[in-house]
Amino acid sequence: MQAKAPERAAKEYQIILAHPGLDPDSYLYALAHLGLAQSFSLSGHAVESHAEYKAFLNAWKDADPDLPILKQAKAQTARL
Repeated sequence: MQAKAPERAAKEYQIILAHPGLDPDSYLYALAHLGLAQSFSLSGHAVESHAEYKAFLNAWKDADPDLPILKQAKAQTARL
């Protein structure tokens, strides 16, 4: 994402999500959904982006609603 290559970033996030490792409930795994959602959004793939935002928000449904990253994800989802 920092290299301004959202398509390449999306592929990397998809690899992470396809291979969750030993702890698929890790917060890092959920953050991969967020990164993929942002990558899709920057690439103009709104439907895919929305689905990934939903996956992230579902994974963090019990998190503190005042967390900045959660607020940001909700705002980004609303803009789609």
